[in-house]
Amino acid sequence: MSLRNSATGLGRASGPILFTGLATQTGYRRLFIAAGVATLALRLGVLVLRRVRADT
Repeated sequence: MSLRNSATGLGRASGPILFTGLATQTGYRRLFIAAGVATLALRLGVLVLRRVRADT
């Protein structure tokens, strides 16, 4: 198994456990909103970087 597959498998295995643990501490609504905002920010950042790269 490659390193990338190992890391992906680890994330799939530990992600739900960590998310549930964080959600019990902070509240599900807050965590969902924070995860959504972070995902949107990352996606917009990737979009901007792709456009900048395409222009050069």
